[in-house]
Amino acid sequence: MINNMTKVELRQREYFIAAASEMNFSRAAQRVRVVQSALSTSAGKLEKELGVELFDRYRQQITITPAGELFREHARRVVHAARLAKDSTSDYRGQLSGIVEFGSLISFSTLDVPEVLGQFHCDYPLVQIRLRNSPPGRAAHLTAISSSVGPTTASPSATKSTSPNLLKKTSSVSRPTSDCGA
Repeated sequence: MINNMTKVELRQREYFIAAASEMNFSRAAQRVRVVQSALSTSAGKLEKELGVELFDRYRQQITITPAGELFREHARRVVHAARLAKDSTSDYRGQLSGIVEFGSLISFSTLDVPEVLGQFHCDYPLVQIRLRNSPPGRAAHLTAISSSVGPTTASPSATKSTSPNLLKKTSSVSRPTSDCGA
């Protein structure tokens, strides 16, 4: 049997907190921008799901019960935690993020790899760059890269390894954001 608390939605908690603060369903409905009947219905469903009365109702006035007071404390924490969780992702909205693994079997004599990767890091600070270095010409390097990111289009003979030492060095590239000239 599923615990009734798993059915209580965040919106129900927000509506309850507003009603408990305002001690009036109409004002609480205005505060959370819903019609009064929706807020009252939500409060009734919440009480039914919890199996306790959270409000004492008298004509046009409500008061919070002791169970309601206790629930309000916990509901505030849950709503606050949900907002923190949502806000924690704000740095990632609209940003490229993840891990890029970079490796090559050839040397770069005309390309300044640290400069290029440093600029990439400045442009995309949420992307982690991992460099994989191997002795020049070792097919084991290609095998190691393909095993960490999935299949490659290389021929089977190019990916065979005779050496148990697949990688010599793995490092991460990061550059202080103060070096990015922003």
